[in-house]
Amino acid sequence: MRSGGLVRTLRLGALAAALLLPAALSACAVATGLNSLLPGSGAEAVDRGIAYGPLREHRLDVYHPAPSATLRPALIFFYGGGWVAGSKSTYAFAGQAFAEEGLVTIMPDYRFSRFPDFLDDGARAIAWVRANAATLGVDPNRIVLAGHSSGAYIAAMLAMDQARLAAAGVPPEAIAGWAGLAGMYLFDPREGGPIRATFGHVADPAEMQPLRLIDPADPPAFLATGGRDGMVDTDHTAQLAAALHAGGVRVEERTYRGTGHIGMAASLAGGLGRESDVLLDVAGFLLRLPARTAGR
Repeated sequence: MRSGGLVRTLRLGALAAALLLPAALSACAVATGLNSLLPGSGAEAVDRGIAYGPLREHRLDVYHPAPSATLRPALIFFYGGGWVAGSKSTYAFAGQAFAEEGLVTIMPDYRFSRFPDFLDDGARAIAWVRANAATLGVDPNRIVLAGHSSGAYIAAMLAMDQARLAAAGVPPEAIAGWAGLAGMYLFDPREGGPIRATFGHVADPAEMQPLRLIDPADPPAFLATGGRDGMVDTDHTAQLAAALHAGGVRVEERTYRGTGHIGMAASLAGGLGRESDVLLDVAGFLLRLPARTAGR
């Protein structure tokens, strides 16, 4: 066996062992492990720690694909962590993998623990990408959003909240589409834990639900869930997909039956000898999206 094949086999074994850890282990912890197991090489270059706002949390990393003669779409990826933990570095493997697929991938940090701070930060990051589109080599009208777990919630809310985007100076049609992986979309702040800590101060629970934002003018969505997800019920994805469809929004729903919550994030890792269906499906969907015009 060639040394490269041996290294790949060892990494596969280590990754499999990581995914057999107890479900209580957070996706963030496994993501950190993936970065050490699978040192990324998918991006042509990585720019780290760029300020997109005045706060300490307002920092982002950019994963650049190989140079292109045409403008590429920009993917802004929001990591998970229950709105109380995580960092852009934990999902570096995803930035590398999406860049290898041809997406200029931006991974921002954001404030935790209190709605809607992280949404305002996300909108600010989108505005930064548009303002720096020429330098990044991206089409400012082909920005796509994606996220895993609580990060999928952030992507959903930003993709559909036209007022929040406008307040940040972003025309809603600049968002060409979005993808949510094992997303948390439907919940009650009275459930306790990080959800109560993050959303318990909101007087009207409907204010924090993506369902209230559905409009026929919303961008297309790709919603994925794992059939073995024991952390976020698959009903979150199924109900949001049904509501989007009923509201006249283009939506593709996919269930990966052998995949769990943590496995959904791990499936984005490149360098395993073949790319996962999740990575190829999400990247393919986002890359096919054209620029939108106002109201579409």
